[in-house]
Amino acid sequence: MNVPFNVHFIYSYIHLYFIFGVITSHQYIETCPNCLRRQVVPKEALPLEIRQGRYANITHQFGLAALAGLIIVMVLINAVK
Repeated sequence: MNVPFNVHFIYSYIHLYFIFGVITSHQYIETCPNCLRRQVVPKEALPLEIRQGRYANITHQFGLAALAGLIIVMVLINAVK
């Protein structure tokens, strides 16, 4: 039977108060809609249009860098005073 598989982008992240986070791992999972079996698909095996623009919330992707930048700015402001 010819059934199209569903491709899901699944990622894991760590966070501080759900705002400042960083993605620790990500993978593409291919799921059969009939039996719900899953398998990990290498990124290179997927078409380019599926691979582009698949990242998570911006706070999960760049939150830790934003927190570090905020701390640096606060230290610099206190150093100027």
